[in-house]
Amino acid sequence: MESKDIIIIGAGIAGITLAIRLKRMGIDPMVFEEHEESELIDGYDKKSVNITISHRGIQALKQIDCAKELIEKSMDITGRTHFIGEESYFTPYTSKPNFCLYSIERKDLTKILIQRAKKEGVKIQFGFKLTKARFDKKICFFLNKRKVYEHPYDFLFGVDGVHSNIRNWLRIPHSITQRDVIYKKIDIDPANAARLKLNSHSVNIWPNPKGLFFTLPNKDGSQSGLINISSKILDDIESDSNLLNKYFPILETVVDNFSEKFHTTPPGSFKEVECDGWFARSSVLLMGDAVHAMMPFYAQGANCALEDVSIFCETLKKNNYDLWKTSLEFQKVRPPVTKAIIKLSRGNLKNLKADKDIDEHLNIKNIELGLERKFPDYFSEYSMVSFTDIPYDKVLNIFEKRQPILKEYSKKVIGEVSDNLLSEIYTKL
Repeated sequence: MESKDIIIIGAGIAGITLAIRLKRMGIDPMVFEEHEESELIDGYDKKSVNITISHRGIQALKQIDCAKELIEKSMDITGRTHFIGEESYFTPYTSKPNFCLYSIERKDLTKILIQRAKKEGVKIQFGFKLTKARFDKKICFFLNKRKVYEHPYDFLFGVDGVHSNIRNWLRIPHSITQRDVIYKKIDIDPANAARLKLNSHSVNIWPNPKGLFFTLPNKDGSQSGLINISSKILDDIESDSNLLNKYFPILETVVDNFSEKFHTTPPGSFKEVECDGWFARSSVLLMGDAVHAMMPFYAQGANCALEDVSIFCETLKKNNYDLWKTSLEFQKVRPPVTKAIIKLSRGNLKNLKADKDIDEHLNIKNIELGLERKFPDYFSEYSMVSFTDIPYDKVLNIFEKRQPILKEYSKKVIGEVSDNLLSEIYTKL
């Protein structure tokens, strides 16, 4: 195809995956990342819990020959374990065989992708901070070691995260919602995890009216964890440190040095981004968190961004590598889909907490597991999101129709659900 100057801003998971896909199509992009390579990777280690890659992400990684290495370096996750009081409750994600999530440290996935990009000959400029863009003249300006560099472009991809400069400088209408969920990264070392006998193939969850603590397993036997609380709870604890033990007495016994880890770990916060205008000036396209950042409670942030890349690149091939035509089509179909997963991710926090409603949660899960076993064409909401390509907006529509029926039947069942009752429920869904 005709040679063009293609720039990608951002060397995160989606940006690098996009660069590799384009390179394999005969398009030679240049990736610019404001952090040095080591800073980018080490920064994830300090503040980011593991990410879980599911079907949508795996499909994207298969296209660049990275899925196998991801699976080798990750832990397969088959369900959730809730710890409530002295009891624990494991619920599998699905009763369908051979489905799981893959838990991997973000830094490890980033390394896999960067190494693949270098092997493919993708040009990545680390330590180049975007300081200005002249969209009228199609020029980007970068600062590197106190020197300013200009780089012209024919087409520009903004994959530069929640606080996207490209989006902001274009003045594209969007919303950024600061959710009242503060998090702190609190890990469990291998010895502590072994003492607790934590399930190494499960998300381990300690729900609490004051907050939520969950962990994801690592290859070395440790568990990467996050505690999620409201800003008021954080303010209360900072005013009176004795409240930490009062609010979270179980975690004092679960996590070695919990109090010290809590008080010495800086807090982070979650933001949601919604944006309708992804394509601007006929030559600039936004992707990933720049246009659809979401809460992490469905583990779909990275998967959704990787699916952006898959759908864009498949459409690009169909359109004979016409970037303008492809971007117009992409903008029409993708925003409604991503808005749906933002809503689903926000709502899934209730399923993770499931403290007061644990019986309802378990009963609904038992019903859906039974339906999946009995009816091959039935997929639960979770299975549709995590183990299929069904568009998120279609999943949301199905979920909203099903949920009242499932809630009603959850009051009538305890434990295993009879085949006759499953058939009755199936006809109503």
